[in-house]
Amino acid sequence: MQPSIAESCREERAREVVHSTARPGSSRCLRHERVAAVTTVPVWSLSPPAGKLLDRLLVCYIDRMPRTVNPRAYGLRREAFLDVAQRLIQTKGYEAMSIQDVLDALQTSRGALYHYFDSKQGLLEGVVERFVDDALGSLAPVLHDACLPAPRKLELAFSGLARWKAGQKDLVLALIPIWQSDANAIVREKVRRLAVSRFVPLLAGIIRQGIDEGVFTASSAEGTAMAINALLQGMQDWALSAFVERQQGLSSFEEVRRIAASLTESLERVLGAELGSLTLMDEPTLRFWYG
Repeated sequence: MQPSIAESCREERAREVVHSTARPGSSRCLRHERVAAVTTVPVWSLSPPAGKLLDRLLVCYIDRMPRTVNPRAYGLRREAFLDVAQRLIQTKGYEAMSIQDVLDALQTSRGALYHYFDSKQGLLEGVVERFVDDALGSLAPVLHDACLPAPRKLELAFSGLARWKAGQKDLVLALIPIWQSDANAIVREKVRRLAVSRFVPLLAGIIRQGIDEGVFTASSAEGTAMAINALLQGMQDWALSAFVERQQGLSSFEEVRRIAASLTESLERVLGAELGSLTLMDEPTLRFWYG
């Protein structure tokens, strides 16, 4: 026995087939102001009798094609939301920024935004993730240079990240209070995990090269990379606190220089490198942020 129209519609989420001027296969829904005589059209039929409409206000073709997403268009639109969010974070501050500010800047709807980001925090995570990815992406020429020895490659990687942050100083400064706020602990933890997934494999590659060259004595490239990443995260927390203290006149540049040198020495010991062989934070970089 054939299923009834009501049963078929429930099974197919009420997508009844109707006769109209639209081409079969279209995903376009047709809203009818006048309802013609009701007909019993099987939901699997693609050719209902001419002039017959189902007694529904909103009806669609059941044979519509799945909606496809243009990856390039999707990426460009997502980047537009991130560009606006980053600009507002830098100019207004994250706490003062609202979702409506982003929508007004792009003259779009809340629904359009939620297609890409589920919340204001989601926007922040997107901005930070893009910052991290772009920063690490800038290291590609150094990481792929087969002529560079591992110690020099490590120094250039650190100096390259320092230059990248200097070029994004407005964003870095805007992110400092966000990073230090307990309200954004979830975002902070997500960024830490992101660093592990992105940075540790790159660092492990340099360490493995150094072990092969005999300049690092660490026994495991991956394990050492994890240990150094934890050290660097602690270093970053110190660097942010030291920056704020320097702005408030609570610490001296000499103290900053001394702690930076001790952190570099700790990293050398973890690597099993010769003490004093690495320069990871040079004088110009320290002066730029703490001078």
